Amino acid sequence: MRMRSATEDDRAMARALANMRYAACTSDDLDFLRSRVVNSSPHAPKLNDVRFRDVSIITAWNAEKDVFNELGCQRFAHDTNQELVSFYSCDVLAPADSPSNKKKRRRPKKKGNKSTYGIPERTQASIWAALPCFTGHVAGRLDLCKGMPVMIRSNIATELCMTKGQEAVVYDWVASQGDQKQRILDVLFVKLVNPPKTIKIDGLEENVVPLSKQMERVECLLRNDSTIVVERHQVPVLLNFAMTDYAAQGKTRPNNVVNLTHSKTHQAYYTALSRSSSAEGTAIVSSFTPSKITSGLDVQLKREFRNLELLNEITRLRYESVLPDEVLGDTRNSIIKSYLDWRGKGYEMPGLHSALRWAETESASDEFEVPFGRQKWQFASKEGAVAEPGTVAGVKRRQSNGVADGRSAKVSRPAIGETVVTTALRTPAPLGYEWDDQNWSCPYDSLFTILRAVWVGDPARWTPYFKSISPVATELASHWAAHLQGSMAWAETRDAARKSLHEQNPAAFPVGMKPASVSELASAVLTRAPLATRERKCVSCGDMSHRTLALSQCNTLYTTNLLRGRSREMFNTSDWLTEILKGTARAVRCTKCKSQTSPVVHTHCIPDLLCLDRQSAPLVISPHLTYDGCTMLLRGIVYWGENHFTCRVVDATGMVHRHDGIVDGDRCVQETSLDRVDPITLGSVPSSGTGERQAVLLLYEKTNRGTL
Repeated sequence: MRMRSATEDDRAMARALANMRYAACTSDDLDFLRSRVVNSSPHAPKLNDVRFRDVSIITAWNAEKDVFNELGCQRFAHDTNQELVSFYSCDVLAPADSPSNKKKRRRPKKKGNKSTYGIPERTQASIWAALPCFTGHVAGRLDLCKGMPVMIRSNIATELCMTKGQEAVVYDWVASQGDQKQRILDVLFVKLVNPPKTIKIDGLEENVVPLSKQMERVECLLRNDSTIVVERHQVPVLLNFAMTDYAAQGKTRPNNVVNLTHSKTHQAYYTALSRSSSAEGTAIVSSFTPSKITSGLDVQLKREFRNLELLNEITRLRYESVLPDEVLGDTRNSIIKSYLDWRGKGYEMPGLHSALRWAETESASDEFEVPFGRQKWQFASKEGAVAEPGTVAGVKRRQSNGVADGRSAKVSRPAIGETVVTTALRTPAPLGYEWDDQNWSCPYDSLFTILRAVWVGDPARWTPYFKSISPVATELASHWAAHLQGSMAWAETRDAARKSLHEQNPAAFPVGMKPASVSELASAVLTRAPLATRERKCVSCGDMSHRTLALSQCNTLYTTNLLRGRSREMFNTSDWLTEILKGTARAVRCTKCKSQTSPVVHTHCIPDLLCLDRQSAPLVISPHLTYDGCTMLLRGIVYWGENHFTCRVVDATGMVHRHDGIVDGDRCVQETSLDRVDPITLGSVPSSGTGERQAVLLLYEKTNRGTL
């Protein structure tokens, strides 16, 4: 609050705001706030007063804001004896996100007046009628007249004060006719209200600036709860008879009308009311809930406010050169603890708000024993789990002999066995399949969840590839496309492919409460097409042995020959692939002359998808495989244990998600990013019981990003 006067009411409001900041308002504060509620009392503020007539109402909900704006524009037109002019957006169905579609964006031919670039007339009318809060705050219809208050919704030109949140009034416009004969805005001229500086553009009055229409990709929510994504061309403004408390931040308003009905916390109350520059200019629409501003702070927020006040005091004393040298520290908590130790027990900081003072049962210095930023932490996985003292829960010590992919790492990576609690933004999780308890489905759930995450990342690439490898893969790609179009239920995409597999091989793929092998399933979906073959040539007699399979698309890991006669060093899947394809495995003797033979490997191709069966050789799982300039990225792992299959999925952004059809249903739970994973921890995953499930199947995708 920036007060411009000092009446008794202004001082009462300043006290109320100071207490409201800490949710510690007194009965006097509540009495004052009630005096600013709009009602029929002679001394209460009235919304029909001239000073409040066209003031934007601060409210909590976007839907409320949009309704206030609708009512406000009708009243404004009536008050000024003008007619509202409706301007509509130009909407085009947004193309798919694939690169090929982005390069070939063409408008479909119009057929009469049945659609606007593919949008049916009825749907288009529904989109135009939707409130801006349902269309990404880009208006489908703007009802305007001259002098009407508006707010700019985009950072167009900061040097001309045309920024998001800048208030203005309509000055004039240039309009034209759209493809459906609707009126559209080409340019809207607005006059800025209280800009930071005076703006003068040649040919226009002071503070008058032009706003042209922009294209925004908008997800529109329709009345039936379905969504449609369009490319909307519209001038980036909204009516300004109301704004949210979020948009009001940073503004100082001589006349401040607020609606606190749906404000959730004392911070929201404070944000809205502290915009006022005077008590007389404050009006509260309807009533408010006193408990939200009188119940006090929670412990952590109280501590944060108190720490900030202590840091201010320390900074002031240091600036004034009165802080002794013994008060020092390299972190926030350590320097505060040093300061409190210097002040002594029972220190009360002058000017500290009563709501922030330590209780009699609290010790001022105890909360600062651990330096800020160095607290012990652990992954949040199971309720009641406690990390061992001095360790980070869930992180396993790296093997001393190392792993090729992790040797250069200089920092410890968190294990992904458990969920990391973080405030970081999350990427959308892939879809998973819910377990069918009548027809046991866990092998299908696990493998199909991984394959679908691969396919959905680039359907234009993977659909032809799936068609080339097997009939089952072809069917899966077709079902997933149908699901995206809304013509097939999610569970049916799995069940239909499973039915086809059962018809082909009832013994391997039974129905009912019978188990199936995920290795057999992978072989049926991905096939065992030969990718590399091996021959052995005798260095003495030149005899060539029969050609044998060295690598297939769905391959089983065997390491007996690789490790025979060698130390039991830690191998990983990257080492294994190099040994197989380069033919560097230990040679065997010729069957004729008993001389050494030299292995010769013929590599036919590296597939777009490579599946490795890990059951026979528990090698460390490499996040990336590299051979002859080709890089393959880990996209999924299937785990087995306690008679149940689960999986981990790596999405296109590199985020790792876990999925258990019994526990998680059709959700995949995000864990961490692949580049932060210790490869050793990928080999197992905690089960719902007391043991672990072991990785049995790995899926890698060939990328064009080079060596990682």
